[in-house]
Amino acid sequence: MKNNLLILPLTCCALSSLPAQSLIVNFNGSTVAGTEHFYSPTDGDVVWGSDTLNFDFENFQDSSSTGNHAGVFDNDGSTFGETGVSYFFVRDQTVDSTGITATLTISGFSGDNYKLELISSVYSDTGVRLADIQVNGSFADSGGGVALYGDDYNAYTDGFLTGTPLTWNNVVPTGVSNDTITLTVATSGQDLMGFINGLRITVIPEPATMGLFIGLGLIPCCMLARNRKYR
Repeated sequence: MKNNLLILPLTCCALSSLPAQSLIVNFNGSTVAGTEHFYSPTDGDVVWGSDTLNFDFENFQDSSSTGNHAGVFDNDGSTFGETGVSYFFVRDQTVDSTGITATLTISGFSGDNYKLELISSVYSDTGVRLADIQVNGSFADSGGGVALYGDDYNAYTDGFLTGTPLTWNNVVPTGVSNDTITLTVATSGQDLMGFINGLRITVIPEPATMGLFIGLGLIPCCMLARNRKYR
């Protein structure tokens, strides 16, 4: 019985060191419980576990309008889905404009791999809702409506109507310190618009780390079985 008492605390300590599963960030609008919230595209820090992430916005605008307006995202019952009700957007109204690129640079990541999911949604088809959306220079691995996910992405037809976020399955931080992830939303002409409503970032654990946690979790089970066998 003494063996069990010694091993169980070790297991609990190992499991408690796992990072928070996901960070959900809400852009504009009402506060959504369980998320970090930016009321305007102003630079700021978010503490996530042992990491302090710096969010640096460039060329995004905030809006008093709603992005999803009781649409498919905020009706799905999830915290992440609720972030679809509001947005930041990018738009260049200059006559004969060739477009504009908005950038969200997030730095301070300590891990090696992350999964990113982005809601880009607006409930109205008024205007041209087209933009190229990329993370670290790559289009998404999956998403609504288009074959090359994020290329000429329409926030109404590809986002709102499908209720499917853009998803990058394996994002590796880059930069001088290998701690930066960059999201870009680029338009290609006058009055074209792109949107970001909510972002979910999830740590992808190292295989060796997961093996350690699983192994430590099995040790008490093996010890209990052994004790029962030899009682």
